Amino acid sequence: CQRGSYLAAFRQANALLENSLGEHRRLVFLGDNQQNQWSENLDTPPFLRKVQVDMPTPGAAALPNLSLSEPRVQRIFLGDKSLVNFTLRLSHSGEAKTATVILRANGQAIFNRAVSLENQPETILLQAQWEADPGEWLRGDATIEGTPDALAGDNHVFFSLAPVVEGQVALLALSPYLRLALSPEIMRGEWATRTLEPARLAEEVALNQDADVLCIESTYLQSAEARKLLWRYLSNGRGVLLLVNRTTPAIDGCLRELGFEAEGTVRPGPEAPERFQFVLSNHPIFHPFLSPDYGNLMEIKVNEFVRLRAAQALPLVFGEKGDGFFFQGTKLNGKLFVGAFGLDRDHTSWPIHQSFIPFLDLALQAARAEDPTPTSYQPGELASLQFPGTGGPREVALRDGEQELSRATVERGRTRLRMPEKPGLYSLTFDDNHRVEKMFGVNVSPKESELAFVDSSEALGLWRVIQPNEPAPATAVTHPTHLRLAGVLQQRWWWWMVLGGLLLLFSETLWAGARRERA
Repeated sequence: CQRGSYLAAFRQANALLENSLGEHRRLVFLGDNQQNQWSENLDTPPFLRKVQVDMPTPGAAALPNLSLSEPRVQRIFLGDKSLVNFTLRLSHSGEAKTATVILRANGQAIFNRAVSLENQPETILLQAQWEADPGEWLRGDATIEGTPDALAGDNHVFFSLAPVVEGQVALLALSPYLRLALSPEIMRGEWATRTLEPARLAEEVALNQDADVLCIESTYLQSAEARKLLWRYLSNGRGVLLLVNRTTPAIDGCLRELGFEAEGTVRPGPEAPERFQFVLSNHPIFHPFLSPDYGNLMEIKVNEFVRLRAAQALPLVFGEKGDGFFFQGTKLNGKLFVGAFGLDRDHTSWPIHQSFIPFLDLALQAARAEDPTPTSYQPGELASLQFPGTGGPREVALRDGEQELSRATVERGRTRLRMPEKPGLYSLTFDDNHRVEKMFGVNVSPKESELAFVDSSEALGLWRVIQPNEPAPATAVTHPTHLRLAGVLQQRWWWWMVLGGLLLLFSETLWAGARRERA
C-alpha cells in the first residue's frame, strides 16, 4: 500500500456512478480513515450528489509511533576544513520513553545514541556536524529504534550530498587584492579565474562562454559591453558580485535597473572610519563567521562607500550609522551581491583582514547557480529533471548500485523519471557511462507517520450536494441496495435502448415482408 489522495479516489468513483443504472448509488470506501488525509481537502466544493457512502470503523483512534523525516545536509568550509551540517526531524507519539538514533555516512557511524523522549515536544530537531572530504559523494542514512512503535516503515531515511566541483569566475577588476585572492596559488581546487580585458569585452560578449560567477567593479559599467555582459549573466541565472567603487550617471542608471538608488559617495576618511555594526549571521555567506576561526567582521573599517538605497534588495551588512554596506539583489533570476565600496585599501581595510579570502570564497559560492534538481523524493513520485541545453546527455539511467532500474530520453534538456517504490539511495548516470552524476534519496512521506484516525469525516459531509427539501443521505449503509422499476424508467439510456430495439424490430418486419413478396 502507499499514500493516495482520498479526494481523487472519491472523484473517480463518483464519475463512474454518474452514468450508472439505478435510482440509488452506493460507494464503498476501503481505507484506514487517516485523519490528516481527510483534512487535506476541507475546502473542496461539493460534488457527491445522491450517493451513499460506506466507511469502515478504524480499530483505534491513534497508534504509537516513532519516525524520522526531512533529512537536510549542507557543506560548509571552516578554515582548511570541510564540514557537513546535518539536521533531522524525530517525531514520536505514544508511551516510548527513549529512542536510539543511528547516523551513518559513507559506511561509517557518525553517532549512535539514545534520545530521551520524556517531557519533549512531539517533533524534535536533531543536529550533527562532522568533517568530510569535499571531493567525494556523501551517502548516508539514519535509523531509529524504540518501543512501542506501530509502524516500522518510517524508521529509516536516506540522504546524499554532491561533491564540490571547481567553479569558474570571470574577473573584471583592477583591485590587486582581488586579483591576488583569486589567483591559482590561493584558490586552486575552489575557483578557476579568467581575467577579462576591458579592451576585448566585445569579443567576450560575442563568445557567449560565461563562467559561473562574474566579479566586476562598477567602474567598468560605463561601457555598454560590460553592461550587456552583466545583464546576460543575471538573465541566464548565473551569479554576479558587483563592487560599487565609483558612480557616474551611466553607472547610476545601471544600478537603478538592478534595484538600487545611488545617493552619493560618503568619505568618513581614515581618521574616523565607519565599522561593521550588524551582519546577517544566518545568511550562508556570513554564518561561518560566527566561529572565531574566520575572523571578527566587526574589526573591518570603511573609509569610503556609496550610499545605496535598496529598492529591490536585501541588506546583509550595516554600518554604525545605519548605512547598508552589502546587499543581495532580489529583482532578477541570477544571484546578485552588491558591495557599497571597492575592495582596495582606499575604500576599506577588508583586503588585509584575515576574513577577506574566506568571505570572497563564500560570496562566490553563494552567487553560484545551484542545481534546481531536488535530491529527495517520495516513493513512486514523478521527477522532472532539467539539464544544460548544449552538451547535455541524450539519455539518463536510474540505478540501484550497478542494477539499472529505468531509462529515459532527454528532449530539449528535460526528461521525467518515476522514482522507485522502495525507499533508498539511487544514482543517475548519463548515456552509457556508469559515472554517478546525481543521487536521490527516496523517503516515505512524513504524513504517513501521523497515525490518528477518525470514525466519520467532516470533509465527507462538505463534499455532499444537498438538494432543497432533501434530507442528507446517511454516511454508512449496511443493507444492500435494490434496483427498482421506477428508477430504471428514469434512466435516459434505458429509453434509448427500447427505441433502438423497436427500430430493429420494425426493420426486420419490412425485410421479411419484402422477401415474402419476391418469393
